[in-house]
Amino acid sequence: MHVNGETDTRAIYCAASVATMLQLKTDKLFERTPEYLARCQSWDGGFGPNPGAESHGGFTFTSLAALALINKTSVIPNLLSLVRWLCNRQKSVEGGFDGRANKLVDSCYNFWQGGSFPIVHGLLEQKHAPKNSWLCDSRALMDYTFLACQVKQKNSVAGGFADRPGSHRDYYHTCYALSGVAALQHVFSRHGQTTICPEPEAENCLSMINPLHNVRPIAVIDIYDYFAARADQSSSTE
Repeated sequence: MHVNGETDTRAIYCAASVATMLQLKTDKLFERTPEYLARCQSWDGGFGPNPGAESHGGFTFTSLAALALINKTSVIPNLLSLVRWLCNRQKSVEGGFDGRANKLVDSCYNFWQGGSFPIVHGLLEQKHAPKNSWLCDSRALMDYTFLACQVKQKNSVAGGFADRPGSHRDYYHTCYALSGVAALQHVFSRHGQTTICPEPEAENCLSMINPLHNVRPIAVIDIYDYFAARADQSSSTE
């Protein structure tokens, strides 16, 4: 990502996200990117930071989201293997996700694993995806997040989320714990919108986000429209 620094799919995702928001033409910019990302899929279905590396939730999301942003998800070598790997990351006892096989559950993977489900849901929608739920257990994830990860002090909720019970709260885990819940509380597809909350107006029911950018959908639309209009103005003056 910089000279003598790390080289992995996070940089590709950042570039794809920015290019998409700025409405830049991506074909030339990401000419050989899809083939590279396809090689990052590991034998078990997840994606690693680079070809041949171990599957990891963060790099699986950045690879998958980048391919979705540049409209090249068709190059994924084995979609069903990816879905199986993602589903196996949610633990049946805790209800949360781990980042890699044989690792502890961590609330930040609410998003880094959970954010991939809306993407694969869209890819599978015609054949395998359910209409009104995700392929993971959204309610179990909410229970883990709000009952186990929100920090309490002296029998009262202090606010903020930790990676797991007993740990200290921090802004990083608070952000991605809630982002993942927000991504998985709402199903929006060609069948319509379904809100997966005990009650639609419950205090733990969060606003929908666009998982590709992790911001509200209306903000994404505004950004896209703004830069599309700027591009049209530039082309008309040339």
